[in-house]
Amino acid sequence: MYKATPVYWAGDPVETGRFTQLRGERNYEEMLGHFKDYGDIIGDHPVNLLATMLALNAYMLGQERSTRSGLLEYVDAWLQRTLEKDGIIPSNVGLDGKIGGGAGGWGFSVKWPQTGDKIHHLNNSRLAIAGFGNAFLLTGDPRYLDVWRQMIHKVNAQARVIGGVRTYPHSYGDQGRYNYTPNLNAPGAFDLWYWTMKPEDRRLLELEATEIELLSTRAVFREIPEAGWMRFLVGLNPKYPEETLRQDLDAIRQRVKGMRSDPTTPDTRLSEGPMKYNLALARNLTQLMLGGRRTAPVLRAAILRPSPAAARSPRGGRRAGGEGEKPGGRGHPRQPKPHSGPSAGAPGGCLAEHQLVSAVIGERRFPIGRSWMALRLEPGCGSRIVLELRRHVNQPTLALPLGSHVEHAEKPDEPERPVERFWDGIFRNPTLFASCCR
Repeated sequence: MYKATPVYWAGDPVETGRFTQLRGERNYEEMLGHFKDYGDIIGDHPVNLLATMLALNAYMLGQERSTRSGLLEYVDAWLQRTLEKDGIIPSNVGLDGKIGGGAGGWGFSVKWPQTGDKIHHLNNSRLAIAGFGNAFLLTGDPRYLDVWRQMIHKVNAQARVIGGVRTYPHSYGDQGRYNYTPNLNAPGAFDLWYWTMKPEDRRLLELEATEIELLSTRAVFREIPEAGWMRFLVGLNPKYPEETLRQDLDAIRQRVKGMRSDPTTPDTRLSEGPMKYNLALARNLTQLMLGGRRTAPVLRAAILRPSPAAARSPRGGRRAGGEGEKPGGRGHPRQPKPHSGPSAGAPGGCLAEHQLVSAVIGERRFPIGRSWMALRLEPGCGSRIVLELRRHVNQPTLALPLGSHVEHAEKPDEPERPVERFWDGIFRNPTLFASCCR
């Protein structure tokens, strides 16, 4: 392998003025200049942990142990490299697997060709949390999250007071740590908190942060995308569901209007041009309907997922719908239309990775003790269901349908049965695992 050249990134020469460049380049020379420092592609890099998504999906479909083992072996290698670097994930790994001699990442600062300004690009090493999260999903082993949490603490321990303001480093190069800003350097903090629900991880998550606008390079103070939802979960934003869904509908209208009035033609439009008209605005629906979070860069997650039979309309079910209150397990089952209520299956988590211990409706407690439940929603119903979960104790699966054949738990309160961790039970007992997925 050898270093990439700017032509690899920019492509063939283009006519000046023919295309609208989303990064503001005015000619082909500036396009090449933008990618002048994009040459380091040799060796292994934390971004490659995104490839574990392929192995995870293959495992959830086929349940082959070799696929699972291969994923964990690769993540474990990065875990060991991180420990060898005093808890900081390295971004320079050679083709032989040794630290040093490969592509860089912590110090990716380039010159903006239009102005000559130095731009500190996002540290793409942050994307590695996808691999550690996938390993945690497969094992429930907290060490895959501990190493990420400890890295955040170690980096932010290098804070400095500049101009009377406490600032934190976001880049590292030959000159040491640099690119200090008032924001904590906490990549993946939201995912870390979502997986653990620990107060210490919530404290790493800043709901407002300063961002650098790409084209103007000026600092803008704005909320993170999850801020409104997180305030809603603690009762500080009660109008959030209505307001955010109205905003999404308005955004869709504006994007459709922009798409219809776009003056470009197929031969004057770059491939990334239409992306600003993307109509798939699912983040807020995922949060409100499933208690879930966005996909990038980690796998989609949820507290509950409706079965295919209950997910045939934009309402989350033509006959049965629900609105989640918080990841802790409360929800309001609702009946949008006066139809006879079907039995809706709902696995614990997006991938049946959570164990549903019990459901409380009013004064009655229904033991469940499995990864899915069935719920019959009759016309006009509107009770509150409180679910008790044991999170991340089952092997994730894409087997469908989950819970569609299961009837109500009609028994009254019973002594709670112990739920084995999957590596002590389900994973070592393929028959038991197969019965859970039928």
